[in-house]
Amino acid sequence: MIPWAVFPDWRAPRPAASFLCSRVRIFLRDAHTLCHRETLPRPQRHYSTQRASQLDASSSRHRSDSIILLPEFCDALERVQAAHNTFLMVGRRWDVDILQLVDFREPGAGDRLRQLALQSGVRRGPDAVDYFAFRRGLYSEIPPLVVGRVWWDHWLVWKARQLRADVVDVSSQVIAIHQNHSYGYHPAGAKGVWNDKQAVRNYELAGGKWHLYTIADATHILESSGDRRNWGRFLAPYVRVLRPKLIPLWFALLDLTRPVRKLLGLRRPGIEPHRD
Repeated sequence: MIPWAVFPDWRAPRPAASFLCSRVRIFLRDAHTLCHRETLPRPQRHYSTQRASQLDASSSRHRSDSIILLPEFCDALERVQAAHNTFLMVGRRWDVDILQLVDFREPGAGDRLRQLALQSGVRRGPDAVDYFAFRRGLYSEIPPLVVGRVWWDHWLVWKARQLRADVVDVSSQVIAIHQNHSYGYHPAGAKGVWNDKQAVRNYELAGGKWHLYTIADATHILESSGDRRNWGRFLAPYVRVLRPKLIPLWFALLDLTRPVRKLLGLRRPGIEPHRD
């Protein structure tokens, strides 16, 4: 069970944030922004979930109860919006066990939560795309992808690239906290989220593996000194597709060369990954 956090109104002390949110779509994959608890009833989890095609036509803030965005999210959004006319802002998340109620009305609550994430949290890879910010109208047509399964989020990144929008990775500037939770909302748990009929249909609607971009495919990376081009994006699709095929070959090569490496004294503790 995830404790229910109490949040202040993220707009009250930040007029600029309110202005930004009136012009920019902020979609949080499984998220809770900083808003009054009284105005946000705890969401119901359903087996059948929202369609991605509703995103650009719905309200500018979408919330659930697993992602917490701290004020630096607004700072990053201001910087991205000032530098890019057409953009999709994304970032990696931190998986954190939050075992106690968090009351953001207490001074320093956000700072303590940030430190908890940095000290005991796990930073997920670029495939975990859990929040999105973009201007209204970026996505004029979206297939009926099911939110709450896999692949729809990766399609959003691919589509933004196809539309020649700047995809900006703000991971180094935003601590997006993901409260660890079970997948009890699906009858088959996590396996169902990844492999049920809706997930398979999402893969088909997205167009297959070459349309499944991640944060590694971002065109820009936001840093404290400004944003820079992400040249690694040109290799990202190929690395992503070829890596599952190359890993078995790598282990086969290690097995093949083990006698030679042992003879030459090249086998040292930690040089090879442990395999059961």
